[in-house]
Amino acid sequence: MTWPARPSDPPIRRLDLPHGPAAVTDEGTGPAVLAIHGLPGSRFDFRWLAPALPGVRLVRVDLPGFGQTPASLAGPAIDEQTAYLKEVLDALGVVRPVILAHSFGAGIAAHLAHDLGPLARGLAVLAPAGLVPHSLLRYRRVVRAIGRAARTPGLGWTVGHMLVPPYRAVGFRHASAAEARRTFSVVGAWDYASTRHVASALGARKLPGLVAMAQDDPIVEPPCMQAWAHALGVRPLTFPTGGHTLQKTRASEIGGALCAWLDGLPPP
Repeated sequence: MTWPARPSDPPIRRLDLPHGPAAVTDEGTGPAVLAIHGLPGSRFDFRWLAPALPGVRLVRVDLPGFGQTPASLAGPAIDEQTAYLKEVLDALGVVRPVILAHSFGAGIAAHLAHDLGPLARGLAVLAPAGLVPHSLLRYRRVVRAIGRAARTPGLGWTVGHMLVPPYRAVGFRHASAAEARRTFSVVGAWDYASTRHVASALGARKLPGLVAMAQDDPIVEPPCMQAWAHALGVRPLTFPTGGHTLQKTRASEIGGALCAWLDGLPPP
């Protein structure tokens, strides 16, 4: 496993969107790539991958309720998440993005690519989730009940603090109570069937896709990630090791694969 000598931490850029300020970073020049983190997570999750993407304009975004973007910018529903991301793209003047996503961000990214239609140049997903429930989210009724509780005024604060220890135990070491609560608000309302339909539609229209996964991922089982490759009609880039955070543990290899894939896309 290899990664660059040091991570990239550019200054945060604040975008004044209709519902409040969004936190993003915008670095490099070249084809625009919008990076969407998983849940919980933030723009910080791509700090090791950024140096491995020369010749790319990499825009990293904090989803509402994560990092330094307030939850008030969008509700937990998929259409609200994608509307927020389209506002970010508009504010930055990005017209034809490539969309890169990690973990549960893959589902949000797929819906965004579907909404953008021919303006989306491609979709790359790392350790993707969201087509079928993985082991941590398999008990749908429990997940939905926690999600409803997380969205309930007064009760949500308590739920968030209760969720922090289990999230940290499975590897989300920096998750705050607010981010844990927001995560369950989103996944509790998640529509897996709709996401499968969208991913299959992207594959049917032959949107260029890239799927990367590790066999030893402790969060998302390989069959759940292979479902993404099947839906998008691509062969997954599979590593024997690397865990769930491939954008760090396999930053150099992922960066090289992404750059080669980007070079093969039609011009923007």
